[in-house]
Amino acid sequence: MKAAVLHAYDETLSGNAFVHYEDVPDPRITRPTDVIVRIGGAGVCRTDLHIV
Repeated sequence: MKAAVLHAYDETLSGNAFVHYEDVPDPRITRPTDVIVRIGGAGVCRTDLHIV
């Protein structure tokens, strides 16, 4: 599956790329306390932009 992976946080936001799209293995439940959450959609709200 594809995932947006953040390898390092850039406080100055000066980089030309913040996340890299990579192929990663599908998540698996390996312990009784594990859960898999399927994200249907995500976005950025105005508060997020103010914080950045």
